[in-house]
Order: sequence, then C-alpha cells, then structure tokens
Amino acid sequence: MKCFVDKSINYTKDDVQKTNKSFVNRRYVRKEADLVYYIPKENLYFLIEHQSSNDQSMPYRVANYCMEIINDHVELEQLKNKGYTLPKIVQLFYTQVARDGMHQIV
Repeated sequence: MKCFVDKSINYTKDDVQKTNKSFVNRRYVRKEADLVYYIPKENLYFLIEHQSSNDQSMPYRVANYCMEIINDHVELEQLKNKGYTLPKIVQLFYTQVARDGMHQIV
C-alpha cells in the first residue's frame, strides 16, 4: 500500500481508519465489502475483496462498492467547490479458485 501514499509522511495505525461498509443494492440484497480502509490525509480508500469461488459478477459488484463509498463520502454541497476532489479508491481483488485439481491465487 505504500506505493499509493505520500512517502514523506510517517503514517501510524491511527492514520488509517477501518470502515464497516455494507450496501443494499437496488434489488435490496445486502452486500458487504470484505475490507475498506480510509486514509483521510490522502483522501484515499482501499477496497479489498476476496472470493473463494469464481464469481463473474465481481467486477460489477466492486464498481458498485466504489460508487457506494463515494456516495457515503461526498456531500453534494462539496461538489460545487471547484477545488474539491473525489476520494481515490484503490481496488485490491484476489481469488482462490480450483483449476485442474490445484488451488491457485489469481
């Protein structure tokens, strides 16, 4: 994660906030992101997802998670300010799927 933050700042665990993110999509199905961390000094989120099976809808779900993170973070009045920037979201996704009898991490 160090490659995404300002290396001149000495971060501590207090600089990183773990957020509890659960979302209800338009079909009213509750979904939870595996892990979401926020670094306020960088206006940066890390969305970390793990899948233990092949899920073709994962790219769509992660995109929705990102939009929900932004929706939770942004107040509409802020968008009127020319200098305002949306938070950055780094998406980390890994899966462990069986292929030819072997487990591989992709």
